Amino acid sequence: AGLGRGEIEAMLLRLQAYTAAHFRLEEDLMAQRHFPGAAQHRKSHEGHERELANLVKGYQDGTLDLTIKLQGLLQDWNPMHILSEDQEMVDYLLRKQAGGRPKPEP
Repeated sequence: AGLGRGEIEAMLLRLQAYTAAHFRLEEDLMAQRHFPGAAQHRKSHEGHERELANLVKGYQDGTLDLTIKLQGLLQDWNPMHILSEDQEMVDYLLRKQAGGRPKPEP
């Protein structure tokens, strides 16, 4: 047997809470270190949080195919965000820590 609806909903709500907490930590770090791409990065976070909230609501309402939506969210958005946007922030922070000049924002 698989997980019941209540267990899946609880798991989605935990994912939503973890995502929000993780993003706030990233955003605080960007603000503390004066990351020039912070505003755009924050917009990306907001979009992802909206997608996740819609996924949770759709699951709760019974109006979406969770498998397809969750697969798209995890396969498309997370790697793209981590490999491009987060990597840009990490590169900036490493250059700044090493005393290098940060690249200007495009």
